[in-house]
Amino acid sequence: MKTVVWVMSSLLLCACDDGGDENRHLDAGNGSGDGGGSGMACANPMTLTAGTVYTDYTVPAETLLNGGAATAYAWKVSSDSPCDSVLRANDATLYSLSGETTNTVAFRPTLPGKYTVSLEATTASGTVDVCGTVDVTAPQGSLRVEMCTDGTPNTDIDLHVHRPGSTAAWFNATDDCFYNNCVAQTNGRVNWGLADSQLSACQKSPNGSLYTTRGNCPNPRMDSDTLDFREFENTSIDNPPQGMPMRVMAHYYAGSSTPIHPVVAIYCGSTRKAVFGAAPDQLQGFNKPGGLGAGSMWRVADVTMNGNDCTVTALHPPSMSTGYYVTTDNTAY
Repeated sequence: MKTVVWVMSSLLLCACDDGGDENRHLDAGNGSGDGGGSGMACANPMTLTAGTVYTDYTVPAETLLNGGAATAYAWKVSSDSPCDSVLRANDATLYSLSGETTNTVAFRPTLPGKYTVSLEATTASGTVDVCGTVDVTAPQGSLRVEMCTDGTPNTDIDLHVHRPGSTAAWFNATDDCFYNNCVAQTNGRVNWGLADSQLSACQKSPNGSLYTTRGNCPNPRMDSDTLDFREFENTSIDNPPQGMPMRVMAHYYAGSSTPIHPVVAIYCGSTRKAVFGAAPDQLQGFNKPGGLGAGSMWRVADVTMNGNDCTVTALHPPSMSTGYYVTTDNTAY
């Protein structure tokens, strides 16, 4: 494979000692309060607010344990994002985590969704299980398209977003936002006539160092563009065009002719509006790598912005009302 999103996030956590019994995830409906082991009371719920999707959440265990002491810590994170299970199968994650065996963890989400943060702390009387959720959402009025995939080490699947008001072929420098013209290039970069965003909108994204050199965050842009199938690709538009469809496409650039199953999620404003290709409704027939302008191409959906909301229309093969629209060696819109 060859966002930028402002987020509002809340993290609610509560700690209780279960006296060494099995883990108790409080947000899964298993209750709260003292588990009867050490007499530690639940800490007051905490709320942490973030500014961007790439902002670190620093969570000190002592605060959650309400003054109780612990001798060992094990932090974990999971997400309800459609890409979570795909990336975990690739030995990758949707977040960065540091201090996971210390009394303070720093957690940075890289994709929107609902994250669960859990801590197993060892105390003198047993284990203390802590868990809570973080809601990471996109800003109103923005468009975000993310893609993840399975594959083999040489698999390269690319994300494309097409300019509205045009039905020109894919891979052209004017209309198609993709790896070749939609990162931080200063020459030959796609130009849809949209204003740039402030650097703070994308400088902590996976491609952030490139935008830091550029000095701003253009629209549209690829916040994440990678050759490693184990990671994700993301295209962001902070101020998307209104009232006209923008088409989303996935392209099998390189690989070993192994059938591949990309997953595409579309976020309009603060809402994940659509997911395509997730199990059990996986993409089929996407099996030919071809390099620039050739190979398997999946026309996923059309997205039309309407103020802070949008309409997402799934694309099907011509004359059909179901099925994924996959072609081979065909760059037509």
